[in-house]
Amino acid sequence: MPKRRPNREAKPADVPYVIHDTNIPAHDVPHQASVFARAMEGTYPHTEVLKGRRDPDRPLDPLDLLDALPKGTMLTRTSVDQWDNLIATYEGPSFVVVADLTEYGGTISIAAASWDLRVSLSKRLKKALSFHPSPQDIVPIRVWGAGDIIYWDRKELVSWESVEQNYTEKTRIALSGLMAQTEDTQRAGKIILWHGEPGTGKSWALRALLTSWRSWCKADFILDPEAAFDNPKYVADLLHRSDDGYHLFICEDADNLVSSRHGREGRLERILQMSDGILGQDSKVLFLITTNDAPEHLDPAISRPGRCFANIGFTRFTLEETRERLEGTAIKAKGPMTLAETFNATRDEQQIKGKREIEAPGQYL
Repeated sequence: MPKRRPNREAKPADVPYVIHDTNIPAHDVPHQASVFARAMEGTYPHTEVLKGRRDPDRPLDPLDLLDALPKGTMLTRTSVDQWDNLIATYEGPSFVVVADLTEYGGTISIAAASWDLRVSLSKRLKKALSFHPSPQDIVPIRVWGAGDIIYWDRKELVSWESVEQNYTEKTRIALSGLMAQTEDTQRAGKIILWHGEPGTGKSWALRALLTSWRSWCKADFILDPEAAFDNPKYVADLLHRSDDGYHLFICEDADNLVSSRHGREGRLERILQMSDGILGQDSKVLFLITTNDAPEHLDPAISRPGRCFANIGFTRFTLEETRERLEGTAIKAKGPMTLAETFNATRDEQQIKGKREIEAPGQYL
């Protein structure tokens, strides 16, 4: 649990703090209208409505938001509606805040006496409502879909040292340089491009990269990259909600975005605008795009130097490397193999395959 801020301890003992499990629908809770009433009557004319995601592993606790508000703020009422949403009202000398918190997110309404106070409250509450830091042995990932953050994922740490031998020499050298980057590294571009056939280890390299960068770069996984970069509002939300430091947007198996075989479309243009166009200038947004397409099939615009600062190919092991990996097994290498193929050949449980049936000529005649 995070360390409690002084505001909580300073709260008077007689502050009303009672959970009223009344099963009253949220829109019927009387105190929820207080924000709008104060705004309409002109007492607190400066208003804002915030929406955000929260950590589902943490219990709903109205005192967490109280800690984020100015000293002297009173938690005046709480209730739980019929959907188990927690509604809490906070009042200060010149403002009122109503929070409607669900398991995964929440809506916070603010009414303040001045513009500056409204801005200050907004910043405090955005930070408090956002995702709480995960333990040091976990990498948190925001997962985007349909234009919003739909859930948070967590991955266990994977050190680069534990997996680096799973890559060919050229790929290993390139990935080592990428893993070693820091927030202050000078980068010629904002795009990382990984290409190679399935089974060459791109997903495990990604786990290692997120682990290596976790102290300075947040991870965002886009489930629907084609839809994301086809919708200007989706693009704007990606940028707007990633202004708190470096973010790595991950587009996995995004062949249709970067392949020249599909023709130049608006989706690719928006990625380029976000990387080195006016939208991307001064932003701390990076893109990792993986594809199973061969390099000759990729649109040259995506890999242009100055735009793409890491263009890394994931390849099969050579015949010699394959034989080294299969040494001590009964498998005889007959040619180059992928990481997945060598791994399956050396594990105890083999992939289950159906027996190939040989049809006699003229069987169906």
